[in-house]
Amino acid sequence: MDFLDVGARIQAWGVKIRPAVPLEKIRALEGQLGIELPEEYVSFLTQTGDGWEKQVVRCALWPEMKSLLA
Repeated sequence: MDFLDVGARIQAWGVKIRPAVPLEKIRALEGQLGIELPEEYVSFLTQTGDGWEKQVVRCALWPEMKSLLA
């Protein structure tokens, strides 16, 4: 999945995505917590961003978001 494309489409809805997280920070957190995050999630965090700046009303955007993941 191209997470950069997903991020661009989310931002087109007026949703600001927080900056991407450096891989080193993610690996350091994994080490500190003694866990390993799924690589898909790590890819999302490092390529797209760390969450959204405004709350999204799930019912309003879910159909569009669902099509991104299909």
